[in-house]
Amino acid sequence: MLQYLRAGKVPKDDLLSSLDLKESRDLSKMVHEAIDGVELPDVVAKSVQFGTTALDMTAAYCTKIVQNTNNIKKHDIFHKYCNVLLPSILWGLDMYGVEAPDGIGQLNDLQTLGVVNVAVRKAILRELEKLTKLHKLGLTGVNKENSQAVMSVIANLSLLHSLSLRAEGDQGLQGCLDHKFSPPSKLQSLKIYGNLVTLPTWITQLQNLAKLKLRSTQLKLALSLEVLGKLPHLAILRLWKNSFKSKELIFLFQQGTFPSLLLLEIKDIDGLKSLSFTQGAMPRLELLHTDNCIHIDNNGFSGVSSLPSLKEVMLKGDYNDKLLKNLRNQLALNQNQPVLKGA
Repeated sequence: MLQYLRAGKVPKDDLLSSLDLKESRDLSKMVHEAIDGVELPDVVAKSVQFGTTALDMTAAYCTKIVQNTNNIKKHDIFHKYCNVLLPSILWGLDMYGVEAPDGIGQLNDLQTLGVVNVAVRKAILRELEKLTKLHKLGLTGVNKENSQAVMSVIANLSLLHSLSLRAEGDQGLQGCLDHKFSPPSKLQSLKIYGNLVTLPTWITQLQNLAKLKLRSTQLKLALSLEVLGKLPHLAILRLWKNSFKSKELIFLFQQGTFPSLLLLEIKDIDGLKSLSFTQGAMPRLELLHTDNCIHIDNNGFSGVSSLPSLKEVMLKGDYNDKLLKNLRNQLALNQNQPVLKGA
């Protein structure tokens, strides 16, 4: 049964090697033979009309991979199948997502799906609602016209562990996530890309959320940190470019906030001026990473010596000597003796 389906732009780590891509372009010349011990996705049985030619090419490609690999795993075949072939089978491919085909709702064993553009046609939401076994879902094209229906679909996916929501342009996700909404109780990972301004109130209901990534959300800093700092199981927080809106950003992490956070990553935030940790904030923080935040003040790190679990500080980018000296002095006072990398 097909359990993994992804098309569109994928992270660098998910891209196939140039050799795989070269092979995939010449699939029509491969000999189609049976694949012993490998169950290809049962697309035909699910009545999704991808076309027999494409499926024959897929089988031929997988055959060659099996023949040239000593220790092949089904997961690897599905991975190559989805990343190489499905982008050419699904239509409407753009930079961030695809228009899913009619009948995709019949893949009722599907567990991973992304990235689907829900702005192309309304009918896709009725299809997605049928995929009740989904664990991971990525959506783009969320807007004011479809957002209420999108949130309704998500609310009904009770097994969902991971969710990614994206909207491009100046409007982004503003006003799209404010509907009355009960998020899936099992949700552990959330990614939000697009102008948001304020966090939706249902964020506070994500009591099992462990991973959060924000980019281009243009949030109000102080209020957002107060809300996020109360999430009891948040372990990984990634704050990327334009996640907060201000020319000068002063991060102040208060006592008792972020009780379970292990990794704090701040990347490409031009306006970042300082990071300050009060006594009792982030008691479990082990990794503090900043990447290309080159406008941090000379004394931009404070309270680092009071982080009891800190193991590593990673700085990527150009930072002046005074800042580095100040940071090293604080790390030397930290009882855990964390290391400074990248500087």
